[in-house]
Amino acid sequence: MKRLQKPAIAILTLVFIVLILANISISDVGRSLLSIGWWTLALCLLLHFCVYVLRSLAMNVFLSGEVPFRYLLVSHLIHNFYLNILPVNMGELSLPLMLSRFVSKTRSFSVLLITRLVGVLVMLALFLTSVFYVFHGFSQLDLNFSRIVTGIIVLTAIPGMLFLLWKSNLSKLPLMKKLIAKLTGLKDSIVYSFQHELTLAKAIYLILITLAYTTFLALFFQLILTRLSISVSIIEMFFIMSLHLAVLILPIKSFAGIGTTEGVWMLGMVALGIGSKVALESGVVIHIISLFSATVFFLIGLAVRHLTDRKAA
Repeated sequence: MKRLQKPAIAILTLVFIVLILANISISDVGRSLLSIGWWTLALCLLLHFCVYVLRSLAMNVFLSGEVPFRYLLVSHLIHNFYLNILPVNMGELSLPLMLSRFVSKTRSFSVLLITRLVGVLVMLALFLTSVFYVFHGFSQLDLNFSRIVTGIIVLTAIPGMLFLLWKSNLSKLPLMKKLIAKLTGLKDSIVYSFQHELTLAKAIYLILITLAYTTFLALFFQLILTRLSISVSIIEMFFIMSLHLAVLILPIKSFAGIGTTEGVWMLGMVALGIGSKVALESGVVIHIISLFSATVFFLIGLAVRHLTDRKAA
């Protein structure tokens, strides 16, 4: 099964590339990228760096005193690159591996999952707020209700089918029994962190940090769309970002998120009344700039980590 995974991902990525190229104008995408401008790109990088800092602060709520904040930040710079490039969410494993010199992988991964869970809950609240905002006519854009309902049905049906498949066969396999045992240990670590480390003050602080980095990320995307002459408010941006988060649970993965990322942006903007071709091309531009930013900070993270290791040696 594992031997088929990489070829399947490669084929799926290639299919997505062909579909994207068949439905966009490469020259229009190129002109859009050139219209961004260096100053706007620099501001995008600054906004993205703020997201890194705030995400590091979120994990620092639990790891303060165990992992130096500077190392935590540098690890996030590297981790986010793997998270954006590697398929099947394998990028998530890179952060616990990098932090293993200070804490156990189970400990860091449980903290990572807690911050991810808080992120999901905050995004769910923002999604409900954005839907209320758009449905009640405060938006100047026209929301396509039927597309949203279709998306919700699909996102609900697929996890349900996977759960039934899990119950019928997968949980009986020896490999899955080992995985379940590891997940049980991970669950115990998460429960311990909730019960003994997460006070009310820390919980509020964590929620505020999560809301802050989500807002900075929304500003990152909004800035790009503004340069492309596409008007999308922050609350509408939360709507699109929540769709992207929902799609991450689907078992459809490709290299560097090619295809799925563009598809989500197109779905979200079309639902808000933007033309499908413009929505798809702007999704391609956003994806390219996001990968560029992740690559820049990845290289910075590697350089800082190399210099730090040399000094320590």
